[in-house]
Amino acid sequence: MAAVREGVRADLSWLVGAVMRLNAAGTAADPRFRFVADVEPILREHLGHVWFGRFQPFPAVWIAEVDGERVAMLSGEIVPDAGLLEQAPTARIDNLWVEPPHRRAGLGRELVAAFRARAERAGYPGLQVSTLARDARAVAFWEAMGLSPLRVVLARDDGPEAP
Repeated sequence: MAAVREGVRADLSWLVGAVMRLNAAGTAADPRFRFVADVEPILREHLGHVWFGRFQPFPAVWIAEVDGERVAMLSGEIVPDAGLLEQAPTARIDNLWVEPPHRRAGLGRELVAAFRARAERAGYPGLQVSTLARDARAVAFWEAMGLSPLRVVLARDDGPEAP
C-alpha cells in the first residue's frame, strides 16, 4: 500500500536522484533534454530553494512511499497570472517520476490527486502540465488523466543531435 505525503528538506538527496533519473528518461525520448555535465550540485541548490526555500500556498513536492521506501515524486507550483486570460487560478505540475519497478500501480495518479486536491483547496482549481512532446508514454499518461494540449512550444535546436 502506498503512502503519499508532502516532501520535506530531508528528502532532498533522494529527490535530486529522482530528477536525475527523470532527466535520463527524458533524454532517451528526446536527446535535446540532456542536463549539462556535473549538474548535480547545481540541481541540489536549485531544488532546495525552489521546493523548500520559498513560500507557496501548497507544498511544491510530494512523495509516494511503499513499505517506507520512496518510490515516486511529483513537483509543481502556481502559474503566475497577469489577469489577462479568462481562466481559473492555475497550478502546474513540473515533474512526475515513478521508479520503474513501481509503475502501473497507480502511484502517479495518487500523486496527481494529492497535488490537485491541495492546490484546489488553496484556490488554484486549474491544472497545467508540461511534458516532452516526443515522450509518447508521458503524453498518453497526461491525456488519460483528462488533460489536453493548450499550447505548443516549438524550439529550434542547432546542436549536434538536432533532428
